[in-house]
Parts: sequence; C-alpha cells; structure tokens
Amino acid sequence: MVTVEQVIESLHGNRQIDDSVKNNLEELIVLFHNDYPNVSLENLNRLLPSLKIEKSNRFSNQNIFKYNIGTNILEFNVERMEEDYDMKHILMVALLNIIGNNGAQIGFNSNNKFEALQAGYLEILANHLVGNEAEESYLEAEMISTNLICTMVNPDILFRAYFTNDANLLASALIEEGVTI
Repeated sequence: MVTVEQVIESLHGNRQIDDSVKNNLEELIVLFHNDYPNVSLENLNRLLPSLKIEKSNRFSNQNIFKYNIGTNILEFNVERMEEDYDMKHILMVALLNIIGNNGAQIGFNSNNKFEALQAGYLEILANHLVGNEAEESYLEAEMISTNLICTMVNPDILFRAYFTNDANLLASALIEEGVTI
C-alpha cells in the first residue's frame, strides 16, 4: 500500500507544478489521508508525477475547473476564479477527482450514468474535509439531490462505490430501493 509520504514525494517530484500549488496540494492530501487513512492513495501516487495544471478560459472550460482523465491535466478557468469561490474547497474537489481516477473512470461515474450524483457527492465530501467559505456552493443543486438520495442509500455505499470505482455497488443499492436505472 502506498504511504502518504510516498505521495508527497511524488508530488514534489513533479517539476510542472508551482511550489505554492504543491504546498496547497500537500496540505489537502495530508488532511484527506488523516480523515480517511484506509482509502488507497495508489491512483494519486500514480498520477501526481505527470499531473499538469493549466489556466483556461470560458471558451475552453465553462466550469471553475475541469480534470481530464485521459491527459491528466487539471484546468482552472481564470475568469471563473474571480467569482466568489472558496478555492481551497475547489482544489479539494479537484484532488478528489484525481484520487478517484483509476485510469478508466473517476469514482462511480461509469459511462456518465452518475455524473450529477458524483458531482454532488464530491461537494459534500469536500465540505466535510475543508468546508466552504464561499457565498454559494459550487454545485448546490447536485449537492441537494445527493443529500436526498442519501436518505434512500446509505452514504457509506456512496463512499465505497466512489473510492473503489464500483458503479455496480451504487446501482444495486438504488435498484434495491426501487429506482429504475
């Protein structure tokens, strides 16, 4: 099993990321690991050495950030960054996307079937880890919907499904509750 120390070493070995960003990522990685020590850091350790962080604009990226699973590029829309977002929260959501990238999919979002549910789940998880000092949540509607779904499906199932990339675990729990997928 990969240790958090190995992950930090991989992060600092990446010459494409600015030192201040590395320090911010390191803080979030340690925070994540302290709260969830049993979650594998294999994906993160594999991806950090080649991670690229780029600036984009509204023409190439409508959202505040976009993580491309195939290229391992994390883009931040500099125009949206000027809006009232808690960038620590946004960076944690981005980091959770990288942790959940197994090379084939991110988390439980298999074939984009659970895209909104996963986005809401990551918002909730980031809120738990670092809070959100912004006036509004990044994806408030998705977060509210996910909270409603958590009244039907145990949140532990969402957690396991995300960090094991097992969409079937989530689908089975939803079908058991009478949801047609």
